[in-house]
Amino acid sequence: MDASSLKTLLSQELKSLADYLEDEDYTNAFAEAAQETGWALASVSTDFQSLWFKRRARRHLVYMLYVESARKFKVDQINLGERFKHYGEIIKVEDAAFEKIKEERPEQFAAAEGINLASFFGQQIGTRHAYDELGRDVTDYSDVYDALQQ
Repeated sequence: MDASSLKTLLSQELKSLADYLEDEDYTNAFAEAAQETGWALASVSTDFQSLWFKRRARRHLVYMLYVESARKFKVDQINLGERFKHYGEIIKVEDAAFEKIKEERPEQFAAAEGINLASFFGQQIGTRHAYDELGRDVTDYSDVYDALQQ
């Protein structure tokens, strides 16, 4: 996926709202999406990554429209008030969906954040017994005793 094709796709999805956006808005939205997901646009390769990179970029574009509407908000013009409210709702829905997918599919975001996937499997909790080559118990509990003394 490249920036040009993503911009075209987002413009099609945003319909007439895209008329209010400029090229640097898309650039900024892509930078925000990359920072949030941990994926560079050039390295987005799977359908999952493409979908969520696009959704986060779209969320940031809607946020820009939200901020612009806040500047133009007037009490007399109820339609702008409604537009402002609806943009805010879209942002909340997008943020909630992103948090949910990060919880459901953490492996997709872990590598981008520098987390080793093996760390998801936890640790074995055992008796901590250690034996030498003759079968004698050589378990060291000094760290447990030290912790109890504190």
